[in-house]
Amino acid sequence: MSARTALVFPGQGSQRIGMLAALPEHDDLPRLLDAAEALSGIPLASLAERGPEEALSDTRAAQPLLFLADWAWGSALLDAGLEPVAVAGHSLGEFAALALAGVFSPEAGLELVVERSRLMAEVAAGSPGGMVAVLGLDGPAVTAALEGIEGAWTANDNCPG
Repeated sequence: MSARTALVFPGQGSQRIGMLAALPEHDDLPRLLDAAEALSGIPLASLAERGPEEALSDTRAAQPLLFLADWAWGSALLDAGLEPVAVAGHSLGEFAALALAGVFSPEAGLELVVERSRLMAEVAAGSPGGMVAVLGLDGPAVTAALEGIEGAWTANDNCPG
Protein backbone atom coordinates (compact mmCIF):
# COMPACT_ATOMS: atom_id res chain seq x y z
CA MET A 1 0.00 0.00 0.00
CA SER A 2 1.43 3.38 -0.95
CA ALA A 3 1.36 6.37 1.36
CA ARG A 4 -1.36 8.89 0.65
CA THR A 5 -0.99 12.47 1.79
CA ALA A 6 -3.46 15.31 1.99
CA LEU A 7 -2.64 18.95 2.71
CA VAL A 8 -5.00 20.76 5.08
CA PHE A 9 -4.55 24.47 5.74
CA PRO A 10 -5.65 26.33 8.89
CA GLY A 11 -7.93 29.29 9.15
CA GLN A 12 -7.74 32.60 10.95
CA GLY A 13 -6.49 32.39 14.50
CA SER A 14 -3.24 30.61 13.65
CA GLN A 15 -1.38 33.86 12.89
CA ARG A 16 1.63 34.67 15.06
CA ILE A 17 4.30 37.35 15.22
CA GLY A 18 7.23 35.99 13.22
CA MET A 19 4.97 33.80 11.08
CA LEU A 20 6.73 34.66 7.82
CA ALA A 21 10.27 34.18 9.16
CA ALA A 22 10.19 30.38 8.93
CA LEU A 23 8.61 30.25 5.48
CA PRO A 24 10.53 28.44 2.78
CA GLU A 25 12.04 30.58 0.04
CA HIS A 26 9.72 31.01 -2.91
CA ASP A 27 10.35 33.23 -5.92
CA ASP A 28 6.78 34.55 -5.95
CA LEU A 29 6.39 35.27 -2.24
CA PRO A 30 8.04 38.74 -2.11
CA ARG A 31 5.96 39.87 -5.10
CA LEU A 32 2.76 38.48 -3.58
CA LEU A 33 3.53 40.11 -0.23
CA ASP A 34 4.05 43.45 -1.99
CA ALA A 35 0.74 42.95 -3.81
CA ALA A 36 -1.00 42.12 -0.53
CA GLU A 37 0.32 45.31 1.04
CA ALA A 38 -0.78 47.36 -1.98
CA LEU A 39 -4.26 45.79 -2.03
CA SER A 40 -4.84 46.06 1.72
CA GLY A 41 -3.02 49.32 2.43
CA ILE A 42 -1.48 47.63 5.48
CA PRO A 43 2.26 47.14 6.17
CA LEU A 44 1.80 43.37 6.39
CA ALA A 45 5.47 42.35 6.37
CA SER A 46 6.20 44.64 9.31
CA LEU A 47 3.17 43.42 11.27
CA ALA A 48 4.08 39.79 10.66
CA GLU A 49 7.63 40.41 11.84
CA ARG A 50 7.10 42.73 14.82
CA GLY A 51 3.39 42.99 15.58
CA PRO A 52 1.84 44.26 17.71
CA GLU A 53 -0.35 41.21 18.29
CA GLU A 54 -3.55 43.29 18.33
CA ALA A 55 -2.84 44.68 14.85
CA LEU A 56 -1.82 41.26 13.55
CA SER A 57 -5.13 39.85 14.83
CA ASP A 58 -7.11 42.40 12.81
CA THR A 59 -8.88 40.35 10.16
CA ARG A 60 -7.66 42.72 7.42
CA ALA A 61 -4.06 41.82 8.28
CA ALA A 62 -4.44 38.25 9.48
CA GLN A 63 -6.28 36.89 6.46
CA PRO A 64 -3.88 38.00 3.70
CA LEU A 65 -0.87 36.94 5.78
CA LEU A 66 -2.32 33.52 6.55
CA PHE A 67 -3.25 32.99 2.92
CA LEU A 68 0.33 33.78 1.88
CA ALA A 69 1.83 31.55 4.59
CA ASP A 70 -0.48 28.64 3.73
CA TRP A 71 0.17 29.06 0.02
CA ALA A 72 3.96 29.33 0.49
CA TRP A 73 4.15 26.16 2.60
CA GLY A 74 1.94 24.27 0.19
CA SER A 75 3.92 25.49 -2.81
CA ALA A 76 7.19 24.44 -1.18
CA LEU A 77 5.85 20.94 -0.60
CA LEU A 78 4.58 20.67 -4.16
CA ASP A 79 7.86 22.03 -5.53
CA ALA A 80 9.70 19.38 -3.48
CA GLY A 81 7.74 16.68 -5.29
CA LEU A 82 4.92 15.94 -2.86
CA GLU A 83 1.86 14.73 -4.73
CA PRO A 84 -1.08 15.04 -2.34
CA VAL A 85 -4.25 13.10 -3.05
CA ALA A 86 -6.24 16.08 -1.79
CA VAL A 87 -5.92 19.64 -0.55
CA ALA A 88 -8.38 21.19 1.87
CA GLY A 89 -8.66 24.06 4.27
CA HIS A 90 -10.57 25.18 7.29
CA SER A 91 -12.42 28.44 6.62
CA LEU A 92 -9.77 30.86 5.32
CA GLY A 93 -7.47 27.91 4.61
CA GLU A 94 -9.81 26.88 1.79
CA PHE A 95 -8.47 29.75 -0.33
CA ALA A 96 -4.88 28.45 -0.24
CA ALA A 97 -6.15 24.94 -0.95
CA LEU A 98 -8.06 26.20 -3.99
CA ALA A 99 -5.06 28.14 -5.29
CA LEU A 100 -2.76 25.15 -4.84
CA ALA A 101 -5.28 22.90 -6.58
CA GLY A 102 -5.17 25.25 -9.58
CA VAL A 103 -8.75 26.49 -9.24
CA PHE A 104 -7.41 30.04 -9.36
CA SER A 105 -4.00 31.71 -9.31
CA PRO A 106 -2.39 32.82 -6.06
CA GLU A 107 -2.87 36.40 -7.28
CA ALA A 108 -6.61 35.87 -7.70
CA GLY A 109 -6.76 34.12 -4.33
CA LEU A 110 -4.99 37.05 -2.72
CA GLU A 111 -7.45 39.51 -4.24
CA LEU A 112 -10.38 37.42 -2.96
CA VAL A 113 -8.89 37.13 0.51
CA VAL A 114 -8.13 40.85 0.82
CA GLU A 115 -11.69 41.70 -0.25
CA ARG A 116 -13.12 39.03 2.07
CA SER A 117 -11.17 40.46 5.00
CA ARG A 118 -12.29 44.01 4.19
CA LEU A 119 -15.94 42.98 4.00
CA MET A 120 -15.74 40.97 7.21
CA ALA A 121 -14.17 43.91 9.05
CA GLU A 122 -16.82 46.26 7.64
CA VAL A 123 -19.69 44.04 8.78
CA ALA A 124 -18.13 43.52 12.21
CA ALA A 125 -17.66 47.27 12.70
CA GLY A 126 -21.35 47.88 12.06
CA SER A 127 -22.57 45.13 14.37
CA PRO A 128 -23.24 45.48 18.07
CA GLY A 129 -22.42 41.78 18.50
CA GLY A 130 -19.25 39.97 19.21
CA MET A 131 -17.65 36.57 19.19
CA VAL A 132 -15.51 34.62 21.59
CA ALA A 133 -13.48 31.45 21.13
CA VAL A 134 -13.86 28.90 23.90
CA LEU A 135 -11.11 26.33 24.36
CA GLY A 136 -11.15 23.35 26.68
CA LEU A 137 -14.92 22.87 27.08
CA ASP A 138 -17.22 20.44 25.33
CA GLY A 139 -20.48 21.44 23.63
CA PRO A 140 -22.81 20.72 26.58
CA ALA A 141 -20.61 22.76 28.95
CA VAL A 142 -20.65 25.73 26.57
CA THR A 143 -24.43 25.44 26.16
CA ALA A 144 -24.86 25.38 29.94
CA ALA A 145 -22.64 28.45 30.33
CA LEU A 146 -24.76 30.35 27.81
CA GLU A 147 -28.09 29.58 29.52
CA GLY A 148 -29.79 32.77 30.59
CA ILE A 149 -27.64 35.04 28.44
CA GLU A 150 -30.03 36.65 26.00
CA GLY A 151 -28.77 36.78 22.43
CA ALA A 152 -25.85 34.41 23.03
CA TRP A 153 -25.53 31.05 21.30
CA THR A 154 -23.01 28.64 19.89
CA ALA A 155 -22.33 29.59 16.30
CA ASN A 156 -19.45 27.29 15.44
CA ASP A 157 -18.04 24.09 16.95
CA ASN A 158 -14.65 23.50 15.36
CA CYS A 159 -13.45 20.47 17.29
CA PRO A 160 -13.61 18.68 20.63
CA GLY A 161 -11.91 20.56 23.45
